[in-house]
Amino acid sequence: MIVSRQSSSTKDKAGPSAAMSQKNNRGGTPFLDSRTASNDDAGLNPAADDGRLRIRGRMLKVGTWNVRTLNKPGQFENLKKEASALQIDILGLAETRWKDEGRISEEEYDIIYSGGEKHSYGVGILMRRHIAVSMLGFWPISERLIMMKISGAPVNVNIMQVYAPTSDHSYEELESFYASINEAMRYVQSGEVVIVMGDWNAKLGEEYEYPITGRYGIGERNERGEELAHFCRTNNFVVANTLFQHPKRRLYTWKSPGGNYRNQIDYILVNARFRNCIKQAKTYPGADIGSDHNPVVMKIKVKLKKLKKQKPFEHLELNKLKEKQYQENYNIQVQNMYNKLALQESPQGEEEEIEHQWNIMRESLTKAAQAVLPRKKKEAKQPWMTNDILQKMSERKKVKNIDPHKYYKLDKEIEVACLQARECYWDEMCSRIEVLEVSHRYREMYNKVKEITGESPKKTRLTNIRDKDGRMLFDETEIKQRWEEYITQLYNDIREEPTICLTEEGEDILVSEVEKAIRDLKAEKAAGPDQVYTEMLKALDEHGVSQVHELCMHRCCSFSVWLPIPEPSPKSPGEPLAFGPH
Repeated sequence: MIVSRQSSSTKDKAGPSAAMSQKNNRGGTPFLDSRTASNDDAGLNPAADDGRLRIRGRMLKVGTWNVRTLNKPGQFENLKKEASALQIDILGLAETRWKDEGRISEEEYDIIYSGGEKHSYGVGILMRRHIAVSMLGFWPISERLIMMKISGAPVNVNIMQVYAPTSDHSYEELESFYASINEAMRYVQSGEVVIVMGDWNAKLGEEYEYPITGRYGIGERNERGEELAHFCRTNNFVVANTLFQHPKRRLYTWKSPGGNYRNQIDYILVNARFRNCIKQAKTYPGADIGSDHNPVVMKIKVKLKKLKKQKPFEHLELNKLKEKQYQENYNIQVQNMYNKLALQESPQGEEEEIEHQWNIMRESLTKAAQAVLPRKKKEAKQPWMTNDILQKMSERKKVKNIDPHKYYKLDKEIEVACLQARECYWDEMCSRIEVLEVSHRYREMYNKVKEITGESPKKTRLTNIRDKDGRMLFDETEIKQRWEEYITQLYNDIREEPTICLTEEGEDILVSEVEKAIRDLKAEKAAGPDQVYTEMLKALDEHGVSQVHELCMHRCCSFSVWLPIPEPSPKSPGEPLAFGPH
């Protein structure tokens, strides 16, 4: 599914055409293409002291890119296309211009993002799904800083994406920016890998300063560059994309409108302890997203740990149980499965016996449904992005560094084509909604409304857990302890327990009462941890209902699964919601 975002007004957009009219306040030196230098992939592996830790593992490609905006039709699709072409595992993004914060999960990529109240600034991190599986959590700190922590072996990997204030902003804003990074550093455990990358709007220059910079910077260091160098000295960082010898076209990260001036202002910082794990770092001037920045990509050797996640229950076409043929087959399967499982030896003890009987019933219902009902098919994707637009993007990429006038002409054509294609897509979706409303299929109608308004289930809010003081928790043990502490406090009752008189007297539950209770259950509701849906109970025949009645004559199993609901307050872990069996 393509996640469409409402386009901002013209003044919020910062596409290539806007970039040409912007004042060149980044400075820079006239650019000379040094194609006669060493081979692009030839690099001097930076030396390191013998005491530094070496992590053995796969090669990870980590990059950063100021994309100028993602708040424009077609930009997100363009981004995924370029990330796939570069085979990047993790790509930090600056100037996304997305509001608020959250996470979007798609088939191939996940993206986490952090923005403000307006369509300005904004940072994010795009990652492949196999990386997202290893993510312990993320923290959208501000519209200029986002942090994520990945489970690694033997140590975790912390990644921060930044977008520093430009020279137009005050020195106080710059101090606040670096203070927020230092605050985020408090969540890094000793010995972990730390990567801080992004558009620093600073020039470190050609000055060689061991151990923080290499010999392959560009230009002269400015005042903001000195601030960045001081930050690296204080936190013991090394600047990866100054360590390797490349042609200048593989070193500069930004070019002025017209391409007369080029600078190196985007950097990837790695804590010096892991300096020798950096195997390569360079820019890719051929990558294109309509930005005046080039992506900086680093190869680093790390080993990630894949987190084990519970396998989700298969989604079945439960509505089929209303059809006579499926209902009959379902009840036959339930009885066959029940009779087969009932042959198993029963445990000793009354409570264990009841639990055993319930497990037999539960397995009979769920396995019978899986055997009879078809799986829900994912709705075919109908993205508004067309092959013609993708072709124009490829043409624009080819002329990026050759013909500026043709480049910006194609850029305008792509922008118009994206707006038209998305408008046609929305019109088609609205027509579908009208059809669903007329046919009284309201649930599907509301799902479509959520889809076109961007409130898709794939777009989730932040669910990281904080302690009582508001400190972000990433460690699994600490998170479990925090939930235990929170629930204990929530349900702590200091009142005296009332005296309860137990008696065996009372009338038995009638079969008719069980039948009524099943009829009154609401359909199309989420199942509890037993994965028994109300549709499975409603489809039972008399024999199946009598077996449920027999269980009710003893007692129902009482257990729940706690699911955290995100809370707006930064100091609250969220509100727990208990899901129990029907």
